Amino acid sequence: MEAEPGNGFKAALRVLHGKGTQLVRTVKPGPPQAFALRTADGGALVFSTSTVVDVLKPLDPSGTVSLSAGSDEAALLGKAAGATAPGFTITRQQNFLTHIPTQASGEPVVVLAYTDFPVSVR
Repeated sequence: MEAEPGNGFKAALRVLHGKGTQLVRTVKPGPPQAFALRTADGGALVFSTSTVVDVLKPLDPSGTVSLSAGSDEAALLGKAAGATAPGFTITRQQNFLTHIPTQASGEPVVVLAYTDFPVSVR
């Protein structure tokens, strides 16, 4: 399933497109891990994690894509000085801390914290 992009992700897509790179992100199948704690107001504090796979390809089929020097992705690949290839597949772990209020409160769901880091690059 393709992930529903947020504003930051959409901005990153535009930047990459401007550099001649296409990014396709998919959520790995299977339910995400989630743990919830009931809050004093009857809502919930939810810790959740999911795995996504990013595929980077050049817009020009004869081109290449690059991982920046010093990036976590390049370091994980063992090339801290940066890397260039016809494409990369990056598996990422995403973690969210979310407050879900009671429906009766009328308050919105709020993401309190978010982390995203690569776990493999090929």
